[in-house]
Order: sequence, then C-alpha cells, then structure tokens
Amino acid sequence: VYKVAIATSFGNRSMRLFTTISGLRCYLDSYRFRRHNLETVGSYLDGWAIPLEIGFVPTMGALHAGHLSLIQRARRENKIVVVSIFVNPLQFAPTEDFQRYPRTLKQDQTLCEQANVDALFLPDAAEMGTATQMANGEWRMQNSELRTPNSELRSRSVSVDSASRRVGVTPNFSLTQVLPPSTLTSELCGRSREGHFQGVATIVTKLFNVVQPTRAYFGQKDAQQLAIIRRLVTDLNLPVEIVAC
Repeated sequence: VYKVAIATSFGNRSMRLFTTISGLRCYLDSYRFRRHNLETVGSYLDGWAIPLEIGFVPTMGALHAGHLSLIQRARRENKIVVVSIFVNPLQFAPTEDFQRYPRTLKQDQTLCEQANVDALFLPDAAEMGTATQMANGEWRMQNSELRTPNSELRSRSVSVDSASRRVGVTPNFSLTQVLPPSTLTSELCGRSREGHFQGVATIVTKLFNVVQPTRAYFGQKDAQQLAIIRRLVTDLNLPVEIVAC
C-alpha cells in the first residue's frame, strides 16, 4: 500500500495525508506532468504537458500563525501545496529534550485542511532513516493504533511520530549527513547548539529530494537557518526556489 487513504473534504479541495515516502511520491508523480489546458484559444500549446508548480512548507508541527502565513503564500503561488510535519531528532542537542517537544497533530491537521493544503506528509523517524530501536535492532510499531493498516485509516488524526517515543528510539548517527560551512553554523544559535544545523540541513535535503518542490517556504525570523538553507541549495545545485516570508 503506497499511501494512507485519508481524504478530508474542504470546499472543492481534498487534503491527503501520507506517512510514507513512496506514497507521497506516487501522489505527486500523478500530478507533476498532468496535462493542463493553457487557455490559449487557437494555440498549438493547448493541452501540452507542463511541469506542475509545487509549494513546500517543511515544519516540525505545533503550527501557529507564522506557519499559516507560509502556507497561505504557498497556496497563492503554486498548484499543489505540501506541508510536512517531522520532529527531527538529529537537530536536538544532548541537553535538549526531544520527547518534550510539543506535538499537536490534530490541531495541525485542522489548520492545514482550512488552509487548503493538498498533501500533509507525516513520516516517522524510521521512514526518514533517522532512528534505530535500542531493544533488538528491529523497528516495530508497538501501539495498536499505529499497527492499523494504511487502508483502514480514516480522517482521524494519528500521531505517527509518537511511535519513536514509545519504542525506545535513539538517533541514527550512522546516517549520511549534510555538513554546512562552519562559518554559518559556529555563531549565534549554532554556538550553543552543536550539531543543530547539521541535523536541519540533513533532513531538509532529504525532504527536498522526496518532494522535489518548485518553491520551499521558510520564516524570515529564523535568519541563520534561512541563510544555511539558501547556501545548501546553492552549493548542492538543488532545483528549488527558497522563499522567505
């Protein structure tokens, strides 16, 4: 099963919720080069396949007005809007409490529905390759709700990330990671949060590879993070426009 079959109606739109990379890719691929009517009367271009503009807003959840403004701009500028919610264990320092980070999935899902988001991506740590189970080396969904087959899920909210907290997961430091220039990470927030921006850069790169967005939206208030992501996109020749708002 490639995708979680959740579709909640909102106006003329229907938001899809995905927990797997393969499911989200399947959905986006079905739209990416869909044939569009260019509405040019008499033009030989009518009906030609053109690339689909995809706006992407990566988040760690606990969505607020700032996130909403990013989503709204993405909605205005793109045909498809994807929002991801992933609490990234790689960006938490040993002195920071990953488990206490706020998780408000039900409210987040409602906000995304009301903002006409097309796809909400909710991978867990195993799906993103950032966790291993300490007990026996095997990733196992122990909670009965999380063991529910994808095809049986409905519009109820499922806290997929909570699995990583229930089964004793520790960050997978053997994962290939992206290391931004020290000139951008050694000052300001990076001075007291060693490895933080390396974790951010790694997961953002993975998400860009999964979604392959036309534009990605980030808040200007996180100026250091924004500068690092812009440098990342430039240095790695990633075909995505970074929009700050």
